[in-house]
Amino acid sequence: MGHRYDDGKILTEHIGAELRLPVPAGMRVHHDELLSAQLASDETLVDEAPNVSFNSGGEGVLLTTAEFDTVIDNLADFLDGLRAMRAKMTTPRAEGAA
Repeated sequence: MGHRYDDGKILTEHIGAELRLPVPAGMRVHHDELLSAQLASDETLVDEAPNVSFNSGGEGVLLTTAEFDTVIDNLADFLDGLRAMRAKMTTPRAEGAA
């Protein structure tokens, strides 16, 4: 994808497939998008690895490999927490427990 700036310069960006985490039914967020990510690179990053465009509801940041590793670790911890909560939802309650 190319973008022409006012000074006539053209910047070419190369982007990959976008991954999206849709919002649950009934939840309202900007752009109906909780999270999205896609590989991104432009011609100014010739000697560097592509970055990841990481977004939430249209507001995002371009992450380096190390920064994205941190996000992946944080998401893994969050997912583990969700799984633990889900397991507790199906665990029978002890008699007399509130």
